[in-house]
Amino acid sequence: MKKILLSFAMIFWFVLSLANFPVYGQDISEKNIRIGLFFDKTAMESYTIKSNSGFNILVKQNNENGEFKVIAEIDYTDLEVALQNGKVVFLKSGSPISNLSLEISPEKPVYISSKSGIIFFEGKQYRGNIGIFPDLSKKGMTAINELNLEDYLYGVIPLEMSPLWPMEALKAQAVAARTFAVYNLNKWAKYGFDLTANSSDQVYGGYDCENPRTNQAVEITRGEIIYYKDKPVLAFFHSNSGGVTEDFSDWYTQELPYLKSKKDLFSEEVADVWEKDLSFKELGSYLKTTGYDPGDIIDFIISERSSTGRVKKVIIKGTKGEKSFSSNEIRNLLSLKSTLFEVNKKINSERQLYAITGNGICVLNIFNASDKVYIESKNGKNSLSDLLNIYAMGKDTINKLQTAAGIKIIGRGWGHGIGMSQWGARVMAEKGYNYKDILSFYYTGVTIGR
Repeated sequence: MKKILLSFAMIFWFVLSLANFPVYGQDISEKNIRIGLFFDKTAMESYTIKSNSGFNILVKQNNENGEFKVIAEIDYTDLEVALQNGKVVFLKSGSPISNLSLEISPEKPVYISSKSGIIFFEGKQYRGNIGIFPDLSKKGMTAINELNLEDYLYGVIPLEMSPLWPMEALKAQAVAARTFAVYNLNKWAKYGFDLTANSSDQVYGGYDCENPRTNQAVEITRGEIIYYKDKPVLAFFHSNSGGVTEDFSDWYTQELPYLKSKKDLFSEEVADVWEKDLSFKELGSYLKTTGYDPGDIIDFIISERSSTGRVKKVIIKGTKGEKSFSSNEIRNLLSLKSTLFEVNKKINSERQLYAITGNGICVLNIFNASDKVYIESKNGKNSLSDLLNIYAMGKDTINKLQTAAGIKIIGRGWGHGIGMSQWGARVMAEKGYNYKDILSFYYTGVTIGR
């Protein structure tokens, strides 16, 4: 979830779902979690698997208790798993292994595990089991990694926070990531798993990315999650708040009392200040990739901000009309680090002005000759001193014309700003705060426990 662009529509869906929450005091450390590795558009008809010690083929005896039963053993060290005529088959050097063709369905996956505990699947190593079942598209197989929740976190924390950071910050990250996972169990039930392995949820890299320090942070906090009134919280986190965290209610119709805006001096100490320059021509090109053609861009206007100053809505005006964009749409479109930004207009270097006539908007031809700038109309050419001071005289007043040709976006922070700031957590840890202090600062009115 770090430095990433969240799908707010999906978030809104699971905010409303309170199913599968553990009650306060329930031990969730032995709970399994299902991570979607390949599904939907990424689902394939065959996958490669490897093991240094051979494989076990398993099915679940009871989906309620999650117990596995070994139904076959394979001593080969590398195999291909393929979907053929609605059944899963296991191939060695392209040839099927006899007597090993199994019926599979979303309700009855087939699982594969390594006898040594670590399995190679499509070039990556994973703990736990790999589950295979037909994808919803019926064009391939969904592949999931089902494993213990704590083992899952081993593959999450080092991708969300640097293992070199202070241990108290790593412990705070472990508890937040564990809580986020528990809150979202069954989020992707339609596809047969709980969470994805990508930035739609939490980035998960499996066994390959594990680090001793982040594993230690997981172990020290084993089973601990963040509660508000005895229920797990929606433990959002982000890279850097830029100096102020966002209020959840500014972005959603629902209010979450533990996700309130507050001044974040810890993040402000290490605020990520960034800039992006865009000509209106470049901006127009970006918009055309979405299927919207604004014509020549005339203006970029911030029309709404949240209570913390983050941009919620912008209006882009062009010669073919104007259109409103949400902050998330603009952030995705322009690859912005956050929505906490200001916009400065850049002076028109392309020397174009627009006039509104009875027939709509037209371009006034402006060009430079012999160090003088001219504007051409049906009455001939008129010299202008420059393009920085052009005025239009109305009935009652004189107005300066805006001749911007682009924008400079100046922003702070990285991420959506909701919940825990990871850089803020680092600063707090460096100042001597422990992980519970950090979590209690960023999540209002919570308790941390098993």
